Amino acid sequence: MRPLYCAALLVSAACAAHAQDADSKSTFEVASIKVAAAVDPLSQRMPTPRDPGRFIRRDTPLSILIMTAYHLNGFEYSGPSWLTSARFDITAKVAEGATQAQQMVMLQNLLAERFGLKVHREKREMPAYDLVIAKGGVKFKEYVPPPPPKEGDPPPAPFKFTLDADGYPVAHPGGGWLSMNGKWALHDDITMERFARILMGQLQRPVHDATGLAGTYDLAMRWVEGVDAPSAGAEAGADNAGLAAPSGNGGPGLFAALQSQLGLKLESKKGMAQVLVVDQCERMPAEN
Repeated sequence: MRPLYCAALLVSAACAAHAQDADSKSTFEVASIKVAAAVDPLSQRMPTPRDPGRFIRRDTPLSILIMTAYHLNGFEYSGPSWLTSARFDITAKVAEGATQAQQMVMLQNLLAERFGLKVHREKREMPAYDLVIAKGGVKFKEYVPPPPPKEGDPPPAPFKFTLDADGYPVAHPGGGWLSMNGKWALHDDITMERFARILMGQLQRPVHDATGLAGTYDLAMRWVEGVDAPSAGAEAGADNAGLAAPSGNGGPGLFAALQSQLGLKLESKKGMAQVLVVDQCERMPAEN
């Protein structure tokens, strides 16, 4: 066989292997979608099992599946109301080595294939917040990475979920966000841009980082969910200084905690946000 022909065959085989690998990272190997069984609202729903080799969702609204697939907060999604009441069970086999981001692409493709899902994105004006530095300045420091472990050091103890004396979860440094019974705790090394993105999920409004802080910071904060959130009609530019939790609730709300514990505040404004709009979706999936 001539060398040029051999080379052509090798290139062809490599391209085929690459295409097969790319395809395996964009679709689930096998996927089953079933209408969720009716559940007695007074009974406890069965927890979703965890399996690293499978994508599993139980009794999940179609709207949540779409928001999960496209990594959306609630305010970034717009679709017919029936998508919230249509609930499904999904079990799908994930290709070995697929990342979380690749699994979301797989879910997007699955929804398009089985439900005929079609979407588009558009900009919409809505209430928003600027995250700014409060009067008196910030009350946290730039993150300093801990020294690397030395040879012979014992491995760190596994994290154990516990509550403090006030009923707040105890978040270990770098451990992120934890909640129990409406009480939240944060201890994380984080940028202001990422912090603003996480606040979007808490507040269900766009949050823009206007602090001017470009580093990574060690943030620690605790608050009670839903205590001091302003109404949707709050005036643009309204200050949230002095907001405090009603007596007996065990702690401050998010707005008060931001200011008293971190030296930050949220200023209301009007802003533009990109929204994913559902144009078409079948009520029942195609056959498995």
